[in-house]
Amino acid sequence: PAQILMGLTGIADDHGMLAAWRDGTLGERIEMPASVLTSLARLNHVAADRLSALGKFSVPLGGLTRGRLTAGETLVVSGASGYFGSAAVLLGVALGAARVIATSRDRAALDALRLAAGPRVAPVVLQGDAAKDAAAIRDAAGGKVDFAFDMVGRAGDPTSTLAALNALR
Repeated sequence: PAQILMGLTGIADDHGMLAAWRDGTLGERIEMPASVLTSLARLNHVAADRLSALGKFSVPLGGLTRGRLTAGETLVVSGASGYFGSAAVLLGVALGAARVIATSRDRAALDALRLAAGPRVAPVVLQGDAAKDAAAIRDAAGGKVDFAFDMVGRAGDPTSTLAALNALR
């Protein structure tokens, strides 16, 4: 079926959804069920450009909530240097994770994320070997990973996902 993800991505538009709803959720006016909306009325004092960043957090917040991340747990985020992955790292910190292991192959992006998110974030630069990467994740976590969260997009192979899953306790 045709899908639109947060107005950012159109997939398999074989029913003309993108033609009829070309701006997705980013249009000036949209029709949606009230049950899927959250009022921002109390945020009138916040500039629109800042509010537009909220969309970045909705996808990972849904996954972290559904996965029942609990304050004090250790979270590993695969794909932490990406759009949704970086939001997942920031949310992990905001939701009270004791430690957030941010994994990616991009050292510079991980360093910037650590600087922005604070000392509870431990970056792990992936090497492409699932067993070695899982060991590096467990080491950064102090031996215990409670929650593996995969935000890898356009992956050519499952290595980073397997490393995170194999790091779980």
